Amino acid sequence: MLTSYYSYAHTKPNGEIFYIGRGTGKRAWQKTGRNPHRHNVANKYGREVLLLADKLTKENANKEEIEVIKHFKKYGCLVNKTDGGDGGFNRICTRNLSSWDWMRGDNHPAKRPEIKAKITASKKALPKEFYNYMRGANNPIAKSVKCVETGIKFNTITEAINWLKCIGKVKAATTAISKVCDKTSHAKTAYGYHWEYIC
Repeated sequence: MLTSYYSYAHTKPNGEIFYIGRGTGKRAWQKTGRNPHRHNVANKYGREVLLLADKLTKENANKEEIEVIKHFKKYGCLVNKTDGGDGGFNRICTRNLSSWDWMRGDNHPAKRPEIKAKITASKKALPKEFYNYMRGANNPIAKSVKCVETGIKFNTITEAINWLKCIGKVKAATTAISKVCDKTSHAKTAYGYHWEYIC
């Protein structure tokens, strides 16, 4: 288990980042204590954990979270409700929850034609660097892994997952291997194999 502070991202299976956070221990993998929008995205697309930086002090983790949220917020893809660094304390709620009924059905702003057009335009305007950010072997914090039984070495966990899918483990996901390598799970194996990071 990670005892120092770290910053992390939650990504969709295609690598698109939708949530940035910081914490200690198993926070990055927890499903509780999250905002409903994050739950909806994770339930719809799935969620993978990407550690951005670890072995941080609380102050440095707060700064890292704020900087990364600021970077990605301009693309309009994050579901974070705050600017980071302090949990929910800087969230401003201007209405009580029962007064949000005006946004239901056809009254929802996203259903207005001008808003739909803006949403469509913003999705088309996302730069390639956004989708390539911190992916694959080019990721500065990507960790190489080794399958102990076969001796095969992979540049990234994603490469290992692709290999597993080729040999019939079609439901393989990166989180299972990373949990075994990080020793954050009781499981000693993932998909029938032992895994370890290559230093």
